[in-house]
Amino acid sequence: SSAKSLRATIGDAFERLHRFLRERQKSMLEELEMDTARKLADIEHKIQRYSQQLRDVKEGIQILQERLNETGRHDFLEGVAVTSERIKGKIHETNLTYEDFPTSKYMGPLQYTIWKSLFQDISPGM
Repeated sequence: SSAKSLRATIGDAFERLHRFLRERQKSMLEELEMDTARKLADIEHKIQRYSQQLRDVKEGIQILQERLNETGRHDFLEGVAVTSERIKGKIHETNLTYEDFPTSKYMGPLQYTIWKSLFQDISPGM
């Protein structure tokens, strides 16, 4: 009778652990999907901004080439100096880093994180 009761208790405890792990897996995967969508949207925005900046630079180069053909070298160099001061700071450096991608958040001791969370759920007072 006590072995039967212990068997039921063990079965119930493991079923709760399995349920907890399935719920934790589901929430982590949902969070990863949301992070991925958010990061991809951010990366697409950065790419669009950098593409526009590249188009602006190409257009500026074309204008400079046309002006070089139309004016003398001295006048041209003065114009370049004035223009470069005017556009300083408008072109930002392209920096897509590893942190831009959502998987970096999930790297590392994932098992430790899950065990810590499981332990906290089992022993909330500690």
